[in-house]
Amino acid sequence: MSLFILINIIKIDMKNTLIILGHPNIKQSNATKAIMDNFSSEKEIKIVDLYKQYSNFQIDIKKEQKNLLEAKNIIFVFPIYWWSCPPLVKKYIDDVITWEFAYGTDDSHYKLTGKNSFFITSTGSPKESYTKKGDAGHSLDEYFLPIRRTFSEFTRMNFKGQYNNYNAKGVGPFADLVKLKANAVDIVYKVKKQL
Repeated sequence: MSLFILINIIKIDMKNTLIILGHPNIKQSNATKAIMDNFSSEKEIKIVDLYKQYSNFQIDIKKEQKNLLEAKNIIFVFPIYWWSCPPLVKKYIDDVITWEFAYGTDDSHYKLTGKNSFFITSTGSPKESYTKKGDAGHSLDEYFLPIRRTFSEFTRMNFKGQYNNYNAKGVGPFADLVKLKANAVDIVYKVKKQL
């Protein structure tokens, strides 16, 4: 039995799960699309495709804050762009995770307290690039420290982890695509186990 079939047989409660998808062109994606394909069988998940819904970069802040309030689990899925998140993901964070909604001067301002947050990212480079000796010179954990802290200490959410699907641009031979998809299955399984 393949791991893909196994992950779809195992029933994990995905109710109240929100995925913020931040890929500018998911149809041309290898790694991010593989991740999303593994969530596609979950009918209870709400998916906000930022580049589809807000291609004009005008985010409906109240609607997105309502989505966050209704969710127990919040999963950001996006590719790495220049050692960061794509611009619309950053805009979403800046516009939606606001003062007196996600943080503030008293407990009533921390409306996301206790919610689970995850990041699932994809990179064009192999994992070895994200080391002190690699091309990037740092790990993805180091690059994403400010965003991780936003979704943990600053907003009082439970940051559950960052999962990375590496080497999307290295896909050429069939075996590489199979490995990329197998990594996606493994990542989604690890996230589902924490819900």
